[in-house]
This record gives sequence, C-alpha cells and structure tokens, in this order.
Amino acid sequence: MSRKNSVPDLPENKKFLNSWKSVIVPSRLILMLIFTAGILMINSLSSFYYKERIQEASLLAKSYARVLSTVIDAEHQLDLQMHGTLKVAVSKYVVPISFAHQIDKLVIAGCVGTRAQEGEPQKLDCDYMQGYLYSRPLAAEQAFLPMESAQDDDE
Repeated sequence: MSRKNSVPDLPENKKFLNSWKSVIVPSRLILMLIFTAGILMINSLSSFYYKERIQEASLLAKSYARVLSTVIDAEHQLDLQMHGTLKVAVSKYVVPISFAHQIDKLVIAGCVGTRAQEGEPQKLDCDYMQGYLYSRPLAAEQAFLPMESAQDDDE
C-alpha cells in the first residue's frame, strides 16, 4: 500500500472546504437577517397593536371623564342604621356628589345589590346606579319604573 493512495489530496480538500465555507457563511447571514427582520416585524406589529389599545383606552377614558362613581354598600347602610341620622351620609356621599354635579360630572352609585338599596341613589341625587342586579349602569329613575308600575297595578 502506498502512502500516496492512503492520504487524500490536500489541495482538493482545501478547495472543497473553502467551497462549503463560501456557502455556509452567507446562508448564516441570510438566516440572521431573516430572523432579525421577523423580530422587527413582530415588534412593530405589537407596538402598533398596543398603540391602538392605548388610543381606545384614551377614548374610553374621555367618554367616562364626565362620570364619578361612588359606592352605596353595606358600610353606608350600617352608618345610617347606627347613627340614625344622615350626618355620616352627608359627609361621605352627599358632599362629594354635590361637588361632582357642580363640576358637571355624572354620578354612578355602585354596589346596588338589593331592592332596599335601590332607593338610596335617588336620595343621594345619583344619576345612575349599578350593581349585581344590573348588567350595566341604569338611571336611578329607570330603576323605579318597574316598582312604580307594579304599585300602579295594585291600585
């Protein structure tokens, strides 16, 4: 066996390796460029999505800019029962509600959960009420329509 046959020809090997390097390096660069372009595209799309959500939120905030929300809850009922006067209700609710009306805000009474609590928003001069009886804000006057019609039917 001659030594010449067992050893590959070096110039051909170098040529072969160099030809693969010339293919591998540009393909890696192309893959990196595609990957970077994909990342940039995803980033720009997500920033566009978030810009749209921010615009929607700001429009929603502007539409609710006239609304002040207060809570008529068990604490309010307990204050009225324990003190027997409207002094606590005036300090906690009537003063902020009247201030809200002075600065041209609408007032939503939240947490109206029982039929007994339906009268409170009207007493406190709230514009709307909301609670687990209602799926969306309801004008205080509208809440009394079913009760008034039921009373009219009884008479």
